[in-house]
Amino acid sequence: MDRRYSVEATGWSHWQPLPPPPAIDTATRHANDRGLYVEACLFADAQDVIPSHEDRKALVRDYAQWCKQHPGVIPQLSNEPFKN
Repeated sequence: MDRRYSVEATGWSHWQPLPPPPAIDTATRHANDRGLYVEACLFADAQDVIPSHEDRKALVRDYAQWCKQHPGVIPQLSNEPFKN
């Protein structure tokens, strides 16, 4: 199952799966069709935004699958690894 996460108005601690946003796939496809690569960063402050270790592991698995479907993606797991 593909997971996309969003915080509810009640606070940062409640996460729910959302349908994948088509704009990300469309923008990536358009860039790749023009010979461009997309550097996609998965985590920024992951320990604060997605505090559950199991949720982060599941998201990494989904991200890997998404990257396999988009060969023009340069995957980046975190923008500041020493914090994440």
